[in-house]
Formats: sequence, structure tokens, C-alpha cells
Amino acid sequence: MGRPKGALNVTTKAARAVCLKILEDPEYRQSIARRIKNDALPAAVECLMWHYAYGKPTEKMEVHVSGDELQDLSSAQLAARASSLAKMIKKDAEKEQRELEQESSQVVH
Repeated sequence: MGRPKGALNVTTKAARAVCLKILEDPEYRQSIARRIKNDALPAAVECLMWHYAYGKPTEKMEVHVSGDELQDLSSAQLAARASSLAKMIKKDAEKEQRELEQESSQVVH
């Protein structure tokens, strides 16, 4: 059977609770502020903790292409379009990462 669809598993709930407790602790906030100011905390570590504690922001990209349009493309054209989409997704992900890093530094200051 398992858990209901969309329900968090026990490990996810436990990770969230631990990260929330850490992130909300005043001593931790002072410590993380020092480490951020001294560039001693990897951004990925802090970002991961915020995601566990408060959830990762929804990522959404809309692509409007009719099925008929794709049927008429050659394999090379489809590959070029896929490559272009992959570059767009990578650029969007990099932008989101920069925004998260900026937000996390603004929260502490």
C-alpha cells in the first residue's frame, strides 16, 4: 500500500523538522551570518537547508509547440531544437540559483 499520493515520507518529514529547528535557532542564525560574511559557508549547503525547511520554489517553464509542427521536422532539426531548449533550461536554472544566493544573503543582513 504505502503512503497516500503526495504525502511526505518519514525521512523527508524528519529532515524538514531538523532543518527548521536549526534554521530557527538564534545561535545558528548568528553563526551563519558570520560564515556568510566571511565567505566560509558553501552556498549549496545553505540553499539545501532552506529547501528542506521551507520547500523549494516551484520551477515552471512553458513551451508552446503544436504536435503537427514537430512531426514535420527532421531528426537534425529536432536535435537542434532539443539542444536549444536544454540551453534555455540551464540558463533559467543558473538565474534561479543566483536569485536564491542573493535572497539568502539578504535574509541575514
